Amino acid sequence: MNLLNKTLLASSMLAVSLSASASAFYVDLFGTGVGLGAADVSNCPTCTNDKTEIDYSYQSRTDITLSVANTVSLGDVINTTGGLNLGDLNSYNFNRFSGFIPGDFSRGFTNDRTSATTNNWGLSLRFNLTGNIAGLAAPGVVSEVSYSSGLVEIFLIKFDGLGGIASADNIFDITVTGSDASNPSNFLVLGDVSFSGGESYTDMFRSDTAACLGNNSFFALAACTPPVKVAAQFDQNLNNANATLINPNLARIGGDHNGSLSFNVPEPSTLMLLGSALLGLSATRRKNA
Repeated sequence: MNLLNKTLLASSMLAVSLSASASAFYVDLFGTGVGLGAADVSNCPTCTNDKTEIDYSYQSRTDITLSVANTVSLGDVINTTGGLNLGDLNSYNFNRFSGFIPGDFSRGFTNDRTSATTNNWGLSLRFNLTGNIAGLAAPGVVSEVSYSSGLVEIFLIKFDGLGGIASADNIFDITVTGSDASNPSNFLVLGDVSFSGGESYTDMFRSDTAACLGNNSFFALAACTPPVKVAAQFDQNLNNANATLINPNLARIGGDHNGSLSFNVPEPSTLMLLGSALLGLSATRRKNA
């Protein structure tokens, strides 16, 4: 059965976009014990320079629950999993962030676990997404899917200096809110940076456009009152796709992906405009009362 002809992972979703471009962010490695070389005492001795994106590659598996035996139908539920396997950290080789954009001044970041120094570090991800079949190019041939929920976990990878991985620490999550395939060549998974309480090094990723009470870490922004939403966008492509019918009620699509992750943080001017609008609404309600 040909389940996949061309995958354009799908559906439009978010109603509001605060900015069309990615927001600048940087990484502060203070307290992590890695990447502390090449100190710039005139600025931040443990920080990267400003970044706009992080490139990545990963492997995934999508299970399709078939509402009609042996046939993929519109609306069939899908579950996509993949990324780093914490039981086998060598899976990092196929599931990792490969580089920042721009790539200079990255404080020991590398995607090479064979490095002979423990000061080098990497990033990886693990995910579990839920959605539906959103389009068929022909009977049983998937052309579009959409995601409605899920979680992507981001990990700091520490190397042992002997060609192995010393640890993988969850530093923040991305709660998936949907997906967007309005551009056929550029499928997006959308979400918001979140923290469940079990993460380590929560102040590593920092915004260069917003702060809460003087703290610009993603964690501080998420914990602000009201929260400052850090939106995340995964830009990705599916390669080497393969499809299998596991049983009459379950089909599976596997493949390799590459793409980039970017963030969008409301700029102070945007926050002030939103605040003014809320104040105006409040004043109108008081007047009407």
